[in-house]
Amino acid sequence: MDNTWMWFGMLALSLIGWGMYFHYKWKIHAVFIPIFLFASITCLVFGAGLLNVMPLVVYLIFSVGLILFIVFVFRFTKNKYQYKELLAPGVIFFILLSTVLVFWLKGLLLIHYDNFSHWGLIVKEMFRVDGLPDGTTTITFRNYPPGSAVFVYFINKIIGYTESHALMAQGILIAANVSVLFVYCNWRKVNYLLLNMVLSIVLLVIIKNNLYNLLVDTLLGLLALSISVIAYYYRNYWKRSLIVNTPLLLLLMLVKDSGKIFLFFQCMLILWLVYVYFLRGKPDKFKQGKILVYVLICTIVIPMTTNYLWIKYTQKAYPEASYDSNKFALSVNKIAEVDKTMDFKENLAPSLIRASFNLDSTLFQSILLMNVLLIVFTFMIILVKRRFPKTLVRVFTFGNFVFVLYILGIYMMYLYMMPEKEAVKLAGFNRYYSTIVIYVLGLFMTYIAYEFSKLSSKIVVNIVVAILIALVFIYPYQESFVAASKKPDVMSSLRLEIKENYAKLSKSGDVKQVIYYSPLSQTDSGYLQYLLKYEHLSNNYKVITSVSDEAKKDEFMKSLKNSSHLVVLDTDPAFNDYFKNLLSSQDNVEGAYNLSEKNHQLVIKRIDYNKTN
Repeated sequence: MDNTWMWFGMLALSLIGWGMYFHYKWKIHAVFIPIFLFASITCLVFGAGLLNVMPLVVYLIFSVGLILFIVFVFRFTKNKYQYKELLAPGVIFFILLSTVLVFWLKGLLLIHYDNFSHWGLIVKEMFRVDGLPDGTTTITFRNYPPGSAVFVYFINKIIGYTESHALMAQGILIAANVSVLFVYCNWRKVNYLLLNMVLSIVLLVIIKNNLYNLLVDTLLGLLALSISVIAYYYRNYWKRSLIVNTPLLLLLMLVKDSGKIFLFFQCMLILWLVYVYFLRGKPDKFKQGKILVYVLICTIVIPMTTNYLWIKYTQKAYPEASYDSNKFALSVNKIAEVDKTMDFKENLAPSLIRASFNLDSTLFQSILLMNVLLIVFTFMIILVKRRFPKTLVRVFTFGNFVFVLYILGIYMMYLYMMPEKEAVKLAGFNRYYSTIVIYVLGLFMTYIAYEFSKLSSKIVVNIVVAILIALVFIYPYQESFVAASKKPDVMSSLRLEIKENYAKLSKSGDVKQVIYYSPLSQTDSGYLQYLLKYEHLSNNYKVITSVSDEAKKDEFMKSLKNSSHLVVLDTDPAFNDYFKNLLSSQDNVEGAYNLSEKNHQLVIKRIDYNKTN
C-alpha cells in the first residue's frame, strides 16, 4: 500500500475528529466546520512558526485530532453522540469536491510563472527550513503573507511534500470555502442543491486554471465570501458569528496583503449587522458598548495584531528588507511622496475606469448579468409572493457598493504603492479584478439561489426556473469551464525539461555552478530566471542568451571554465557553430553536460540520461 494514501487517510480521520469536537462542543453549523477548522489550524501553525516550533505543533494538532476521532467514535457506539447533522449537503459536497480535486491534481507539476516567483517557492523553502521562511531562503517578495503556504505546509507535513500534494492542499482549502455556500440547503430541495453546485463550480473557474497553481486570488475572494455568508447567517447570534469568523478574518489577513481591503469590507458588514440586530434602539448602553468592544477586538484588533506580528517577524528574519519594500505596503512615506509623473496621474483614473467597466470583458459582463437577474428576481418576488425581499436588496446594495469601493482601492494601490513602470500597464489588474468579481458574484448568486428555494412549491416551476438560473450563471464562463477541464501540458513544458536536466546534474556529481544557454529566454519576462531559482533554491546558476559576437563568446567560455555543469535548453545558429567545435561529437547539442579541466583544457562531456535515471 502506498504510504501517501495511508497518511491521507490518517489525516482525514484527524480532521474528522476535530470536526466532531467543534460540532459537539461549540455547536458550529456543519458546513462551516471545514473552513473554520482549516483557518484555525493555519493560525495556530503560523503562530508556531513565529516561535520556531512549526513541526511540533503540526504533529500535535494531527495527534490530538486522531485521539478526538477515537473518543467520538466510542461516544457514538454508546449513543452519546449523533453525527447526522454532519451529513449536511455542504459537508458531503466538500468531501466529494476534495476527493475529485485530490485525484484530478495527482501527479501535476507547477508551471505558472508566479509559482516560481513566489507562491510555489515559499512552500518549497518552508519545507527546506522546516518553518516560516527566513534570511537563508531565496524568496524575493519577503513581505508577502504566508497564509495559504502555512496550510499547505500543514497538510504536506503529514502526507509528504510534492508539488501535486501542495496543489491538493490548496484545492481542499478552496473546497472548504465553497461548502459554506450550502448553508441554506437541505436534502429535500434537490433543485436548490443542484443550483448551489452549479454556482460553486462557476466561482471556481472564473480565474482560468487557478486550481493548477498556488496563486491565491480565487482563495482570497472565496474566503471573503465565506465570512460574509457566515456573518449574515449568524446575524441573530453575534457571539457565534465572532467565534466562527475570527480565525477566518485572521486567515484573510495572512493570505495576501491586499486582503486588508476585504477585511475592511467584512468589518463594515459585521458592524452593520450587529448594529441592526443588537444595538439599534436598545436602552442598555453598557451592554451595547460591551458588544461593540467585542466586535472591534475580533474584527480589527486581532487581525491587525496578526499583521503586526508578521511585519515584526520579517524585520527580524530579513533585516535588509523593509516593510515599505512590499509594493502592497501602505505607509506614510508612500502617501507623502508619490513619485509618479503628472502624465501618469492624469491618465490613471480614465484607464482604470475603462478596464473596470469594459463591456467586452467577461468579468464585467457577468457582474452586469447578475445585477439584472437580481433585480428581475426582486420584482418577481414582489409580484408573485407579495413580499419585499429585504435580503436581495441588501445584497444588491452591499455588493455594488464594495465593488465600486474596491475599484477605488485598486486606484490607490496603483497611485501610491506600485512602481510607475508597472502601474502604467495596470499590471496584475485582471487578477485583482477577478478577486472582487468572485466575491460580488458569489454574494449575488448565493442569495438569488436562496430566494429561489422559497419561490414555489410546484415541481415543474422549480425545475424550469432552476435550469434558467443555472444557464444564466454559466453563460459568461463557458470558455472557462473548457479551460478548467484541461490539465496543463507538463510533458512539453520548459518546467519538466529543467527538472529532468537538474536531476541529471545532481546525480552526475557536485553541482557548484550551472550555465544555462537559452536564446528564447530573452523574451520570457524573467520566467527562466525564476524557474531556475525555484529548482536550485540558490543562486548557483547563470543564464546566457547569446554568443553572437566575440565578446559574448569570450564571456561564455569564461563562464564555462568557472562552472561545473552546462545545460543547453535551446539554440541558435551562432551557438551551434561555436559549440560544436568544442565537442568531439556533432550530434544535437541540446542537453546537459559535465564541465571539467584537464591539462589546462576545458573538457565538456554529455551526461548520459539512461545512466542517471
